[in-house]
Amino acid sequence: MRSIQIIGIKTSLCICLLSLILFVSCGKDDDTIDQPGSPVLTDFFPKSVLPGDTVTVEGENFDAALSATKVVLGTEEINITSLDDSEIRFVVPDNASTGILHITSGDVTMDFSESLAVLSLYFLGQENINNTTHLKYWKNNASFDLATVGISESAVAMDVSGGDVYTAGDGRISLKTTAKYWVNGVGHDLTDGSFSANAKGIRVVGDDIYIAGYEVNENGRFVGKLWKNGTVIFAGEANPRSIFYDVEIFQGSVYVAGYDEGLKATYWKDGVAVHLTNGDIQARVDDIKITEEGVFAVGFEGNSAMFWKNTSGTALASASGSAQSSRAASIFLDEGNVYIGGSETASGNVWTALLWKNGEPTALTAPGINSGVSSVFVINGNVYCGGFETATGSAKGTYWRNGVSSRVTSAGNYGTLFSLVVAE
Repeated sequence: MRSIQIIGIKTSLCICLLSLILFVSCGKDDDTIDQPGSPVLTDFFPKSVLPGDTVTVEGENFDAALSATKVVLGTEEINITSLDDSEIRFVVPDNASTGILHITSGDVTMDFSESLAVLSLYFLGQENINNTTHLKYWKNNASFDLATVGISESAVAMDVSGGDVYTAGDGRISLKTTAKYWVNGVGHDLTDGSFSANAKGIRVVGDDIYIAGYEVNENGRFVGKLWKNGTVIFAGEANPRSIFYDVEIFQGSVYVAGYDEGLKATYWKDGVAVHLTNGDIQARVDDIKITEEGVFAVGFEGNSAMFWKNTSGTALASASGSAQSSRAASIFLDEGNVYIGGSETASGNVWTALLWKNGEPTALTAPGINSGVSSVFVINGNVYCGGFETATGSAKGTYWRNGVSSRVTSAGNYGTLFSLVVAE
């Protein structure tokens, strides 16, 4: 009997000990599953931004405590706006510049190999300071004079390439206007002043500078002209007249746009004219973009703002429903959407700045405020419109970001913007 009891006790002890071992073992396994691994970076987006844009950093096992997390762009620490174990978000500050993102989570610091590109807003326009007109361009908040102050010159088109700013317009030789362009503020005349001329559009591709405009001939006719690196490579019809307003390059082909035969809205591909209207009433193309889908253009026909895709034209809708006249000045294509900037008037005196998205108009200012849009640019879903808005009795150079206006020209001075570009 005693031996049986001893064996029973030993057996019970073994069972208890085995149960304890299994319990502890299971507990250790559970702890291993619950413990997070080291933080890992996977990606960030968008890759190119403007100040004010939100950047999302994606990864795994981030420390969710703000006190344990840090974002540094280049050498500048940036405030985090939201954080969890797989995403970090921050807003790009005004003073940011292109650089590598350094992410600290807990006691681990990680770097992306790809830089975050911080872009700049470039504006072209003019403002009146102490009754003197200043032709200038702006890069973010810094302004640069294009022409000698007080000299009657103008510029209406801009492109930015490789950090260089290219603008086009007209200069003066004696009493004649000349077609002219500037590179970083240094002017170059395209014509010699024998006849009046003007540059209306500019596009830079690699080392080549394409400029669209016109020159009056010896018979007083306006002749559309396209310059490449200072040399005329194509001219429009002189009878009755033609003017080129824009130029684009796509897959090696050169497109210019404007009007032909005096009245017809037209674009030219490698010198071959495509008429978009029949010439019954005045029409022209002011801006053109090319994609694999074809040619997209905007301008006007008679009193109506127009949008053309290839050769099919559509009159753009009025925002007020009572416009007497409207104009479309600029077009931008982004992720299948068509953005058009322009203006309309119900009275002929006061114009209203408009943005059309896929044909739907939105007024950017309240009724009765004289305003207009001359340029549109879209990046990361944010829509930028440049133009003017009247305030305190005079027009001010203004841009709108997603409908919210900001002044570019100085307070109290008359001004307007002709072009807006986003670039490094």
